[in-house]
Amino acid sequence: MVMTQSEREGARIQFLAAMETTISLQERIRTLLTAVVAMTFCLVGVEMIQSMEVAETTVSLDFKVMMSYGVISVMIPLLEGMVMTF
Repeated sequence: MVMTQSEREGARIQFLAAMETTISLQERIRTLLTAVVAMTFCLVGVEMIQSMEVAETTVSLDFKVMMSYGVISVMIPLLEGMVMTF
């Protein structure tokens, strides 16, 4: 079967659309997995801060503030990225 020029163009457009959908889905999955891993690290950081407060160890206030700032500075862009992606 010989395809005409317009049929070939139509098939090419369908193929490119399917590839774009696949790439888009892969990017969403990658973003979601990255967010899950980063949020896990953030939760570990929060638990560390809370355990320091409960144990009343002699950890400086500066360190607690830095940990809190680090957790917050990672969480906000992640949440923004998740909202923008989905």
